[in-house]
Amino acid sequence: MRAEIVTTGTELLLGQIDDTNATYLARQLRDLGLNLFFRTTVGDNEMRIAQALEQALGRADVVITTGGLGPTVDDVTREAVARVTGRPLVLYPDLLAQIESFFDRIGARMTENNRKQAYLPDGCVPMENPVGTAPAFAVKDPRGILVTLPGVPREMRYLMEHTVVPFLRAELGLGGVIKARLLRTVGIGESRIDNLIADLETSANPTVGLSAHPGQTDVRVAAKAATEAEADDIAAALPAYKATAQMGFQNRFFPATLRARQLVREGFLGDALEFRAAFLHGGSADPAAPLKWKLSAAAGGGVIADLASHVLDMVHHLLGDYEMLSAATHIAYPKRPSPDDPSRLLVVDAEDCVMILARMRSGALGTIEGTKLATGTEDELRFEIHGSRGALRYNHMDPHHLEAYDATAAAAPVGGRRGWTRIDTGQRYGEPATGFPSPKVSIGWLRGHIASIAHFLEAVRDGRPGDPGLAQGIYVQRLMERVRQSAETGRWVSV
Repeated sequence: MRAEIVTTGTELLLGQIDDTNATYLARQLRDLGLNLFFRTTVGDNEMRIAQALEQALGRADVVITTGGLGPTVDDVTREAVARVTGRPLVLYPDLLAQIESFFDRIGARMTENNRKQAYLPDGCVPMENPVGTAPAFAVKDPRGILVTLPGVPREMRYLMEHTVVPFLRAELGLGGVIKARLLRTVGIGESRIDNLIADLETSANPTVGLSAHPGQTDVRVAAKAATEAEADDIAAALPAYKATAQMGFQNRFFPATLRARQLVREGFLGDALEFRAAFLHGGSADPAAPLKWKLSAAAGGGVIADLASHVLDMVHHLLGDYEMLSAATHIAYPKRPSPDDPSRLLVVDAEDCVMILARMRSGALGTIEGTKLATGTEDELRFEIHGSRGALRYNHMDPHHLEAYDATAAAAPVGGRRGWTRIDTGQRYGEPATGFPSPKVSIGWLRGHIASIAHFLEAVRDGRPGDPGLAQGIYVQRLMERVRQSAETGRWVSV
């Protein structure tokens, strides 16, 4: 899930004061598990603040502003928020009473312009400020949540810690956290360190980045997890783990999917533009089907874990990292017969179907489906990928073939040689699996499992990590959590 900070104040743009608020908020958002990609500073101008907020709401799920909530003429953040969200400013009597009470406590006279601070966008979530006169507020806009805080650091920090953080956790169902560690190196140039850890710098989780300073280079490692304890475990355990491990994503190991990966890496597709991927099964389409463990959430069931995990991995394997996901789930029949006593009905609490709309960091947009409601299918993993230069498609019910379309082939005369080609991938593995079974023999479901196990045993023999390794398993687990989060909230979530 993405967040953005917008700080307002002409004094910030003039360099008269340092923007300590943004630094503090960035750490708070990190600890919430929110991804902060942009920080914007804008002067005390209503139109320019409104423009900055429009842009922020277009690319973030949570936008937090500081500054511009005072009583003076140039405090115009309230007005800008009202303009952007299409809500009039209205008087909140309870807030006015709180402001008056604050002046009484400190023995000061409240001036008329302080009443301005009790006018907030209609229908917002007001947040009393017991340590100052500027109430904060949040607006639940269709594009995201917009939280507006005062610019006085003491007031801003109090409200963030005591009101905003609990509010965001409750609204967004946040249980995640990002833990960061900074490793300092001395006497080694940035380019040398980059050459040594280049593979780590492309990791999605944890993320690794460099920052060069005179005489030293800092290495920043940040890990994201469902809980703080889990994040600490990941950060602490993975670097020290030396044994060979491999995830059981066996669908990567069919010759057709191996060849698909090769073609993508060779640039056959050009720019990947769109895709459709699915794992189809019909086992739950019958309402009389018993409630087995794979339909029980307590046992870790549901198609997100059972089927969609394999599709999420396959799409990532072929097209790279995800950027955003939007998902919906469905339980076809709320009760099913007990496997032990068909006359007794049990409650179904795990999804039969999940539909995902996914945007990749490459820009490709596509759909991912995992379902046990697809009558007429048995165990059918399929994908289509369309690019600027070509396309690929595969269906697990025909594992002997990968289909490829070369858009650069001649289309004339009369169609030329352009069209779909069925590549006979069959049992055509590389060494050492080249003799038996014969390359011409039809391939079946079990062969991918055998090839996956063989790949793992070769890694054990060679003393190298398995691929896909534990990091990929963690990444797919995070994807599944984002899918569940999106299905529960009905919102796009960032990866």
